[in-house]
Amino acid sequence: MADLAMGAVTKLLGAIGNEALVLGRVTGDVQFIKEEMESINSFLLRLARTAPGGVGGPEDEQVRTWMKQVRDLAHDCSNCIDLYLQHGDPAVHRAARGGLWRYLWRVSWLLQGVVAKHKAANTLSELKDRARAVSERRSRYDVKVPEKEEGGARTTAAGRRPSQAAAAFASAEDDDDDDGQSQVPALAGRSGRRQRDLEDYCGQKLSSWLDLQLQSQQSMIPSSIAFVAPHADSSGDLARQVLDQQVKGKHFDRTVWINLPAVHDEYDLPLLTSEILCYILQSCKLQATGGGAEQQQQQQQNTDTISAACSYRCDVMYKTWEMMEKIDVHDKIEKIKSKIRPIEKDWSKNKSDKLLDMLCQALKLSMEWPDRGMSVLREQMIEEAARMLECHMNPEDDMLPIILQSTQYQGILQKVFPASNKAQEAITSSAPAVVVFSDEVIKEIKEITNTIRQLLPKPQLPEDNSDRKEQAATPPTGGETGTGITNKDVTTAADIEEAEGKLYEIGEQMENELFIKGIVDRISEYLKDQKTLIVLQDDKNFISNWLDTRNALGLVDCAPGSAVIVTTKNNSIQRAKELCCPPGEPVTYSLVGLYYDMALDLTRERKNNKQQQQDDGICYDRETLHAILDRCDPHEFAMKIFVRDLYTNPDRSNEDLVNLLSELDSVGASSSSSNIANTIMIKFCYNNLPRDYTTCLLHLAIFPQGHSIRRSTAVGRWVAEGLITKQDWAGAVRHAERCFDALIDRGLVRPDGVGDTGKIKSCIVDDLAYDFITKMARKEHFLDARLSHDWARHFSVFSELRLGASIGIQNFVRKIYKNAPQLPLIKGLDLEGCKWFNKNHYLKNICNSILLLRYLSLRGTDVTHLPCEINNLRELEILDIRETQLVASDTRHVLLLKLKRLLAGTNSDDDKCSSTVHIPSRIEKMVDMEVLSNVMASRRGDELKGIKYLCRLRKLGVVIQDKDDHHEKLLTVISDLKDTIRSISITIQPTITKREGTAPHTGKPLSLKSNVQDRLLRRSKRLESLSIKGQTRWVDDHDLLELLTQNATRLAKVTLNRTQLSQERFNKFADLDKLRCVRLRHEAYTSPKLTFNKDKFQHLRCLLIDDLQMTDTIDFEDGAAPELEKMALSSTSIKYLFGIGGLLELKELELKGNKFLLSLLKDNKAAAHTDDQLCTTTTNSSLAFRKGEFKHLELLLIDAQLGTDIIFEDGAAPELWKIILLSLENIRSLHGAGHLPRLSELELKGDNNNILHSLLDQTNVHRLAKVTLHGTKLKKGDLQVLANKSSMHCLVLMDESYEDENSQLSFNKEEFPRLKLLIVNCSAIKNISFTDGAAPKLQEITWTFNRMESLSGIENLPKLKRLVFIGDYIPYQVRDDIKAHPMPIVLTHRATPQQQDDEDHDDTSSSFFSCFSKNCVGRC
Repeated sequence: MADLAMGAVTKLLGAIGNEALVLGRVTGDVQFIKEEMESINSFLLRLARTAPGGVGGPEDEQVRTWMKQVRDLAHDCSNCIDLYLQHGDPAVHRAARGGLWRYLWRVSWLLQGVVAKHKAANTLSELKDRARAVSERRSRYDVKVPEKEEGGARTTAAGRRPSQAAAAFASAEDDDDDDGQSQVPALAGRSGRRQRDLEDYCGQKLSSWLDLQLQSQQSMIPSSIAFVAPHADSSGDLARQVLDQQVKGKHFDRTVWINLPAVHDEYDLPLLTSEILCYILQSCKLQATGGGAEQQQQQQQNTDTISAACSYRCDVMYKTWEMMEKIDVHDKIEKIKSKIRPIEKDWSKNKSDKLLDMLCQALKLSMEWPDRGMSVLREQMIEEAARMLECHMNPEDDMLPIILQSTQYQGILQKVFPASNKAQEAITSSAPAVVVFSDEVIKEIKEITNTIRQLLPKPQLPEDNSDRKEQAATPPTGGETGTGITNKDVTTAADIEEAEGKLYEIGEQMENELFIKGIVDRISEYLKDQKTLIVLQDDKNFISNWLDTRNALGLVDCAPGSAVIVTTKNNSIQRAKELCCPPGEPVTYSLVGLYYDMALDLTRERKNNKQQQQDDGICYDRETLHAILDRCDPHEFAMKIFVRDLYTNPDRSNEDLVNLLSELDSVGASSSSSNIANTIMIKFCYNNLPRDYTTCLLHLAIFPQGHSIRRSTAVGRWVAEGLITKQDWAGAVRHAERCFDALIDRGLVRPDGVGDTGKIKSCIVDDLAYDFITKMARKEHFLDARLSHDWARHFSVFSELRLGASIGIQNFVRKIYKNAPQLPLIKGLDLEGCKWFNKNHYLKNICNSILLLRYLSLRGTDVTHLPCEINNLRELEILDIRETQLVASDTRHVLLLKLKRLLAGTNSDDDKCSSTVHIPSRIEKMVDMEVLSNVMASRRGDELKGIKYLCRLRKLGVVIQDKDDHHEKLLTVISDLKDTIRSISITIQPTITKREGTAPHTGKPLSLKSNVQDRLLRRSKRLESLSIKGQTRWVDDHDLLELLTQNATRLAKVTLNRTQLSQERFNKFADLDKLRCVRLRHEAYTSPKLTFNKDKFQHLRCLLIDDLQMTDTIDFEDGAAPELEKMALSSTSIKYLFGIGGLLELKELELKGNKFLLSLLKDNKAAAHTDDQLCTTTTNSSLAFRKGEFKHLELLLIDAQLGTDIIFEDGAAPELWKIILLSLENIRSLHGAGHLPRLSELELKGDNNNILHSLLDQTNVHRLAKVTLHGTKLKKGDLQVLANKSSMHCLVLMDESYEDENSQLSFNKEEFPRLKLLIVNCSAIKNISFTDGAAPKLQEITWTFNRMESLSGIENLPKLKRLVFIGDYIPYQVRDDIKAHPMPIVLTHRATPQQQDDEDHDDTSSSFFSCFSKNCVGRC
């Protein structure tokens, strides 16, 4: 409430400052009111900073009531001043007079001024008393600023500090030059393209991880990662779905899948590494015998799978043990053991954890004793010992069936002789550089050395050299050794027993390693030198010793880059991280993982842009971020707006997030089972919006739920109704544009329509956000209970009208005098679509009564006459008369000095432009004009001269005749406004004369004054958009198009219609650096071939070609248009489209209604068409997408007019995710859809079941997520093709998509297992039923109907959360079933758009009962 009161007071202070000088004797009252308002404004600013809820937060009820009184007082004062100016301002009277009255206007003005001043004095006197009463009331009821909380900086309940809100607001205030095109790329907030889903997210994570491991591969041991799917029925199925589409074929030659719970008995635990290897061997054998993945899957689904796997495992183990018996491991260990007792007197009794270190030292000294102080590394000791042990166990002359690798021997030694902490510290310590051993350690070195020497093969010495032999066998004893070490210790029986135990342990480890190696060798026969992916599905946590298993898999002779993925349903982060090697983050298939990753990426990007000094760019605590998202699960909307808020508000502190987490924790488990998490997160985002943004968001609550809101409508109304508090109108518009974009970026509203250049043209408030802002709007009195919500969107807020649902707009206008007290409060009147203006006095009533109107929209109405009383609306700023049938001359008398936007014309391509109105004859008086759209010059064109005085004009759209004086006057205006105008639209009509009628285009060059031409050729600082319709003239040596584009360095969009360009003229603007969009319409280009030359149109992103009939070939040379992202051909005569497959950045391709399009390939041109005649209807089209082309194509739309064959080669369009086929009956064949790895969405229109079934059968069953059908006329049995798609998440049935004699749509058991959203807009469907087990994951149903008879079986939908009904009547039985559902279901019921339009068109039929049958939202 504080922000609304501040806005009203601020606006009033601005008005008083400008108008007080003209109020004469009432200046004292005005001064008093001004001073009171200044004091009140300061109080409100302080209150907004310190209130518990911040700006727009929850204030005390006493404070709220007082602020409402302040707001009303400010509005009344402002209205009083505006009414006085209407009658007392001399500029209005001076501009409105002509002829003799230009000399007598002062008399009329003086008389009206006296009357107006008298009324103003009386009203201001009353307002002065009210202002005094308001101030006294604040003191009387102790309305004061809350005390500042102790403990430092205060954090609001919204989760932010006031200083941060002020900083955000100040940042928005300062950025006046922003064009409102900031982006949130990863979230696709305004891109209009698909956001990445869980499959994309997990696939990208896995793909990136595998690429990284491949680049940094250092050992043969495969890397491993965990794939966690906590909410899945089967983690392996999800992993298969992701890997088949994102990774398969891109990284690996072979893939082995093992579902451990399906092949191993859960009572036979722990699961050994050797058992896992047996299952891998079994899978490899199945694939080698031709069974492949399908046979493997069938085996895993068999009830005898576990017994069969157990039998195979036992057979493999038995054969492996048979091979091991040939090695005689026990005998070789006994041979080593036999050497211990002859040297028992030298075996040390000193045993410590440094034993392995001593052993390695002894190996280094095996041939001679080391010097004191020798430095030895543990890794070198292990390698040396393993090499010697390998020589003993694997003699060169023996052909053993199983041979251990050196790494296995090293592993054995590491297990038998674990590293001592003290020895490790001594060895790895960096100070000293040389290790000096103590006497005790030296004694151990000597003893171990003697033992090892006895274990090694002895050299054969001559018989007569018995002394040397004895010396070699017996080390020095007694006192001094060869190294000066003294041994005085005597071994004991316990030392000998422990030494033998170590050898037995080595033998056991060798047998285990030999057993594993025997199985691994058999696996290597299948996987040798192949880059292999091994997937282990472990949904029941069978794997217990992952390190041993991974080391064993490293023995398989796979190619470098092989990897292991362990899929699990265990959501334990610690366990998942244990499965990741090298250490890293697991891949989590959940919304929490997806949005957590987004949060990290976006905050890192934003912080890096802000040049923050964090190590990794993340300033938030990761655990807190993850915990917040986890509390929001499964509410994706809450997660989405939270992540967007972090990106748009990078100054949030960890304290803010901790407070938010505490609030989510306070509601406990209920946050995950209801919409509490959504509400908390919406509030968290809402309370951090700048003051003006919250006001504009609440204003959207006046529109019906689900209503598409145009950007121009929202921005115009926000400014005209005073919701944006800026001193100048242009600054307010820029601020409103930024506000519109900010609301989309934060996810509170979603895009609905996207323009050619990617700018959002319209939006829809999200349903969840709509419930919240509607509640807040009622609290802030945006929605008045006395004004029916059905009619709220037609009036400005705070109008205090009393208009019930049964009264209607027409009755209001007819009896407008009954609302006289409220009429001055109406600032905006939006009558778009109303069809009751056949009685012209309705518009006169409005013009004579609502004198302070600032916004008037008559768009799409049936008004045919604009009365002269329109000039009574002297405060009018926006007049929208588009798509009306007004008489063209009605606007000539318009004189509205404060008018900023005059919007006229239609989107029709009719040359006569019958709906275009004339330029006002005194346009030069309306100096505040900023947008003059689609207005027509008179025959003489004198009013064109007046446009040059509109120094604030930003957008100009004019219709002129092909006459020299029209061209000359218009070009003079453009040259004068060159530094301010941003958009120019010129329509050139053929000259019409009374005698000759329409004159042909002369083509005669036009001569301009030299100074005018020089100004036109000068660099344009502002021009961003240029539209020309009609054949242009030459101006001296320059074409008109060239004259306007030559130095337009900021020109971003060019639209041409009927300009009849040649290739040479087309290339005139090909080098513009900022050019992003080119649109060619009817006869814009007339050459047979349109070529985009190399290195031209370097920054073009959008190419739209409509109704181009004289061109049959478009050719893109290599290097042309390298940034082109979207291309659309509609209703053209294009036959050949060459080079399009090589456009590296092309993402969207639309081919709609091109009745002659034959081929996309140059080498098919001769085969397709060999003569110059036009194609006949019997000619067939072949659209082939070749391998390696269309690398980034994401969306393909084809509306075929010929019999068309569509072919996708393997490797073509790898990123294509959506296909739209609008004329299915003209598609002859479609091949290769199964080769599209990312295809997930289909939209089909037309009756061709053969192609539909063929396409659905080709499409990868694990990928297709959404299908939209129009006019397909499917029968009940045809839905089985869709019902079997296990990945189907969304099904949309539009009109004539389904036919049934009983008007029944049935979902049977086990159909649509993953369907989450069902949208039905088919009049043939009147009954929907669900049997037990059908669509078990369905969460939302949206049903648009003419008649609903039944919705049965919803009790069988355990996940159902929301129902949206768009129609007239809901049966009572359906409502009872909804209430009886065990889950709380949110029910939204509103009228169809057609019903709403009918009510707007003719509301006289509205009845008392209409308020009970539409637009109701509730929780059942």
